[in-house]
Amino acid sequence: MSLKSIWVDYCENGSIHGLRHVIQKDEKPWKRFMWILLLVVASTAIVVLVSASWEKYSYSSMEVAVDDPRYPLTKIDFPAVTICPISKIIYSKALKLVLKYIQLI
Repeated sequence: MSLKSIWVDYCENGSIHGLRHVIQKDEKPWKRFMWILLLVVASTAIVVLVSASWEKYSYSSMEVAVDDPRYPLTKIDFPAVTICPISKIIYSKALKLVLKYIQLI
């Protein structure tokens, strides 16, 4: 398999919108050019936005400073926690962890 045939197969069957229009032989040249231009602009925008987000993320850190060491950590508001779907966790271990946490409160 050549690289070109792999690329054509990816464009025909991939889920990126617009790639199919770029490789269609029966598409008018100006429409193909328009799709190529739109894909280049969208890809550039993605790169710019992701790099800006990464730069902002890498220069800002989260710190939690407690002035009074006797202040209980349970009263400090922390960011939300996402709990995985039940099918992704081991029920017996999760139950032990919940029971252990309840005893601490």
